Amino acid sequence: MQNEQGKEKVYFDNSYVKVTNSRFIVGSTTYPISNITSVKHLVEHPSKFWPGVMILLGAVLAYASYVNSLTSTVWISALVILGWGIFSWVSLKDTHIVRISTASGEIDALRSKESPIILNIVNALNDAIIERG
Repeated sequence: MQNEQGKEKVYFDNSYVKVTNSRFIVGSTTYPISNITSVKHLVEHPSKFWPGVMILLGAVLAYASYVNSLTSTVWISALVILGWGIFSWVSLKDTHIVRISTASGEIDALRSKESPIILNIVNALNDAIIERG
């Protein structure tokens, strides 16, 4: 489907992703808009298990070295482990996913840590699907 001048209408375009009224292009993969039946924005939360283990281990070591007057090496090691665990916990970011549904099934077309970009792409795809009718 072309606009009046015979050109595609562009809903979103950056260096890696382009959404037009007829195509959804991610890198070197092209999905025809006519084959896309629905679009979802999903969020994948990272596991905080290992950072939690590090925080717990660092806290236990720090407490034990404080109570038992252990060497400064143990105390410093405990603080390093505790600090690394906290840093790891805070650094974890959700992964945002553009999932498209086609007659062939569901495809995770794009993954990113940047929520606003994914939301813009999902909105652009929805607009293109609605225009298609």
